[in-house]
Amino acid sequence: MEDAEQMSEAELAEFYYAHRNDPGALGEEVLRTEPSRLSSMVSVRFTPEESVRLRNAAEGAGLTLSSYLRQCTLASCEPALKPTDGYTAPPSHRTCA
Repeated sequence: MEDAEQMSEAELAEFYYAHRNDPGALGEEVLRTEPSRLSSMVSVRFTPEESVRLRNAAEGAGLTLSSYLRQCTLASCEPALKPTDGYTAPPSHRTCA
């Protein structure tokens, strides 16, 4: 294979497709893991104002509303440390919205 940096996207795609079944031709084998499936749903209601705040916060974080709410909720379940511990929670663990 010529230097990958010198190959176009089309040439790379053609090479990888042609060698897709060649063991070791493409380097180390990487085990693929399936992401956990989100199958449990919880319904919650917000006021229109709260909904706007949450949607804006999610957008500002570059997340979907579901991902944002999931992260905020799970972060709030972390064991709280007392202020006397000298601990400041990172932004991802602070109270959301």
